[in-house]
Amino acid sequence: GFCTVHSGGDNGALGCSLMFNVLLPYAEGRRGPAHLRKEHVRPLVAEPRLLIVRLVAPFLNEVLVSLHAPHHGRPAAERQAFWTHVGHMFSKYHPTMVFADANAQIGDLTSEWVSNAVFPSAEDPNGVAFHEVLATHHLHAINTLVPNKDPYTFTSIRGTRKRIDYVCLAPAWLPAVTACSVLHDVDTL
Repeated sequence: GFCTVHSGGDNGALGCSLMFNVLLPYAEGRRGPAHLRKEHVRPLVAEPRLLIVRLVAPFLNEVLVSLHAPHHGRPAAERQAFWTHVGHMFSKYHPTMVFADANAQIGDLTSEWVSNAVFPSAEDPNGVAFHEVLATHHLHAINTLVPNKDPYTFTSIRGTRKRIDYVCLAPAWLPAVTACSVLHDVDTL
């Protein structure tokens, strides 16, 4: 079973979600395995393009984010306003894990937060804004740092493959990362 938190959409479109497995233990304590429960999950921000949740449980105190950035076909002012808003929300809540449909390409301009080790792409305008948010809030784009097979996350109708989705973690979580991969068949599971 899962505990799922949804942000809600906008006229039947958009909406962000986070799912928490309540059956698998996330830690082992003196009393045995620790499992998440719905009372451990508290929504902080729920907007059509942004969901921020605090996860407070034994051994855990994390802020998780699911976001969906406007794509390059939307007006530049809308895209910039989104990333400015995200930056403000990150300053307020200090996320430790971000799951981003950033609609951004990054990787050719490297930093401590973004690497060109995996599937580097020329930074587009969303990529520039996303990279700035990551650097400002000390979040590593894990799927640019850890080698993985077939790292693309989007295929256009013409067959062009791009990476526009990212898993980002605070530095404290880096030692826990042992692998990274894209589940290309996730929608068919």
